[in-house]
Amino acid sequence: MADSNNDVLRQIDGSWRELQSALAEVPGDRMEEPGVVGPWSTKDLLGHVTTWEAEMMANVQRVVDGLEMKRYPDVDAFNADASASKRAMSVEDLWRKLSEVHGETVRFVSALSDEMLGREEVEWRIRIDTFAHYREHAEQIRRWLAPEPRPSRAEPDSNHLC
Repeated sequence: MADSNNDVLRQIDGSWRELQSALAEVPGDRMEEPGVVGPWSTKDLLGHVTTWEAEMMANVQRVVDGLEMKRYPDVDAFNADASASKRAMSVEDLWRKLSEVHGETVRFVSALSDEMLGREEVEWRIRIDTFAHYREHAEQIRRWLAPEPRPSRAEPDSNHLC
């Protein structure tokens, strides 16, 4: 568990940079190409990350207000609905929305007390919807972009007869 909002913000910032770096590697003409995560494209991931940052803020605010966090009995259905709701948006609009919501996320977390950040459910929600989430999708993007491995010249090609 993080010690303070500065610790949490450092984790968010570091993982955010990882995600931004991975996103920057995606050529513009491939942003809508499916297959990054199942049928999703990089464009879909922009909306997905935006959705979960907004959900994190709403859920943590519920705890601040003395309420329980929202439950997601079918996360896959929630993700599918959220993705479908953003599908008509342009890549540029999704980038803008992601940047806007991320700025709100950083300001929101910055304003939380260390006591609130010390609550297990708050720490968990922030972790899974921000820095752990960014890392997960940065890795998926990089795997998707990685070229298919080819046999090295030292290894004989099974199709080549000597």
